[in-house]
Amino acid sequence: MQSKKERYKNTLLDLAQSGKFIPGIYNYCDRWCERCTMSSKCLTFAHEQAMKEDATDPETNDISNEKFWESLRLSFQVTFELLEEDAKRFG
Repeated sequence: MQSKKERYKNTLLDLAQSGKFIPGIYNYCDRWCERCTMSSKCLTFAHEQAMKEDATDPETNDISNEKFWESLRLSFQVTFELLEEDAKRFG
């Protein structure tokens, strides 16, 4: 059974390697996905949908709640792991 971190990371990598998304489109994100015409081409949107049970928990979206900070920590932890892996791969 995968840990939450492994599931987060593997889902992100699988989506990123799918070739369905516009690279970097999320850099122009204003977080109004319901109005965005590019949601279907956005890796961030797809990853959030794949991890939906976390996104629908109101505590995960409340900055004063521990779940919010845990979710953010998980995101940074996976980001740092991916950066370290690439750094080793590229020397």
